[in-house]
Amino acid sequence: MGKKNDNTLVKNASFLMVAALISKIIGMLYKSPLSTTLGSQSFALFQFAQNVYFILLMIASFSIPQAVSKIMAEKIAFHRYKDAQKVFYGALIYAAVAGGIVALICVFGAGILVPDSMANARLALQMLAPTIFMSGLCGVFRGYFQAYRNMMPTSISQIIEQIFVATFALLMSHVFIQHFSATGDMDLVHRWGAAGATMGTGAGVASALIFMLIVYGVNRKIIRKRIVNDRHSVNESMGHVMSNIVLIIMPILLSAFIYNVNGYINSYMYSGIMDIKGAAKDVIQTLYSEYGYYMTLINIPLTLASTAPTSMIPEVSAHYAMHDIEGANMKTDRATWISMLISIPAAVGLAVLSGPITRLIFPGTNGVGGQLLILGGITIILNGNSNITNGVLQGIGKPKLPMIHAAIALVADVIAMALLLVFTNLGVYTIVIAQIVYAVVMCLLNDRSIKKYMGYKNPWRSAYLSPFLASIPMGVVAGVVYYGLYALIHSNVICLGISVILAAVVYFIVTVTILVLSWDKIPAAIMMVLESAFTPTAAMGGFLGASVMKGIQSGIARGIFSNESGLGSAPIVAAAAKTKWSAEQGLISMTGTFIDTIIICTMTGLAVISSGLWTTELNGAVLTNGAFSQAFPLFGDYLITIALVLFAFTTILGWSYYGER
Repeated sequence: MGKKNDNTLVKNASFLMVAALISKIIGMLYKSPLSTTLGSQSFALFQFAQNVYFILLMIASFSIPQAVSKIMAEKIAFHRYKDAQKVFYGALIYAAVAGGIVALICVFGAGILVPDSMANARLALQMLAPTIFMSGLCGVFRGYFQAYRNMMPTSISQIIEQIFVATFALLMSHVFIQHFSATGDMDLVHRWGAAGATMGTGAGVASALIFMLIVYGVNRKIIRKRIVNDRHSVNESMGHVMSNIVLIIMPILLSAFIYNVNGYINSYMYSGIMDIKGAAKDVIQTLYSEYGYYMTLINIPLTLASTAPTSMIPEVSAHYAMHDIEGANMKTDRATWISMLISIPAAVGLAVLSGPITRLIFPGTNGVGGQLLILGGITIILNGNSNITNGVLQGIGKPKLPMIHAAIALVADVIAMALLLVFTNLGVYTIVIAQIVYAVVMCLLNDRSIKKYMGYKNPWRSAYLSPFLASIPMGVVAGVVYYGLYALIHSNVICLGISVILAAVVYFIVTVTILVLSWDKIPAAIMMVLESAFTPTAAMGGFLGASVMKGIQSGIARGIFSNESGLGSAPIVAAAAKTKWSAEQGLISMTGTFIDTIIICTMTGLAVISSGLWTTELNGAVLTNGAFSQAFPLFGDYLITIALVLFAFTTILGWSYYGER
């Protein structure tokens, strides 16, 4: 029974993980064409309306799925299906009432929630009122099926929602802009363009709700049968059910509100104070759109940094519960190391190539978005740290401390925003500076608390300094490659495309260095490869069916992994090339495969053999990492990990281009 439950847990987690991944990819990709369709001012209005909507949605329906699934699952475990169904009905009432009230606030309070400098965003916000109402109801249905351990409806509905969001946002914004452009009133064009984009959000939630209703209807007979056969329910009063729902939702809602409200407050203060100082509305909106570009890009590494240490937190909690403070601190060190291994290279990479990346994803940028990336890159590292310490404090039974610290950080954030906006001319940069202040205060307060309760000291040298030192050469080479080429050919796409070979270049140089340091072992390594290939053992193995099958499987997998040969993706890029002689492009494609497989893979193999670690039980990336660590004890493992992160990131960029084509 335990094994079955484990399998169900893994299956459900896999469904949600894949759905979340697909949803995030869709959500990221459609923002680029949307920003082009809307233009900077309409995109700024859309972003502001979305920020207000996010806060209102949090108040109306945040944590409803978790609350419904938790309370219902407890009833279902004891076969109390009538009581579970009553929880479902109670949650629908709560969602309808809360969603209805907040939706009315959205409609009639738009004039208060949106400052005058962003007045054209009020229509876009009002368009989101029905979405707020529907989101709560959709959350109840998702929680209902999660309580029965069926994550498939939630997963599919999330993907459907994002598809409709992207499709309708692009379609309706284009339709409204085309329609109102004939009037010549640009305020009208901007207002309805942003409103059209927010209609995509409504269409997405509506499609997800319809899907959940269909799934519920399909399962209605089974639901009725369970209720009819129920002999265990105690017939709880609806008042008791509603109080349980509220008691579970409110603490989560309050903490989430404190953690996230600073984004809306900062945006409101920026727009309002800049308007009071006499800044033109189009300037305020244009600069705010640049902030929107910045947030879209920086959220990618922020998400990676926040998810990396998650698996370590339960282990920290377990060690602390057993009074093993040393073990808990070791796990925290490990989580910090993993997070910084992602955060620091990402911050350095975005700082070096901020402008080119922003121009690639958002061609309409005026350059401020790239400058914001340089300034705000440090928040990736700070948020990585605070995410870990938040989790640790929650894991050791101190969940109120991060919430209190967030409230203090929010006060510091608001003070910094007010002072900078009133006494300086930094404009939109104050939002990012205030975010840095917020993150620094959170890190300091959390660090103080875990020192107090765990005697913990941050591993500055191993977790922070080493990844930073290892990131410097990669950042230098990336900058030199891009900006050097750009001075010659002035093509952002080409220069950025070439500069992403940074990881391969640095990787190759370090590999050659390993080989030079182990030069006396190279002849023996080559001889071992040749001798092993032509031994009787190798010949016999070649005739074994299992070996043949494994060889084909591994060969195809590794061939695709190293250079995508045979996958059919490379022609997407090759077909887009402009050349007078088609064979020329073919030669270029062949050269890429030659470099990847013949040069890079061969050098790696020789480095591994020279290290002597091939005789151990290590394999794959761990084996390569060991070879580099042996040659460079202080930073070899960091270089390999950072190279892999950059390989993965550039692969994401490449496949994004494939999807666009």
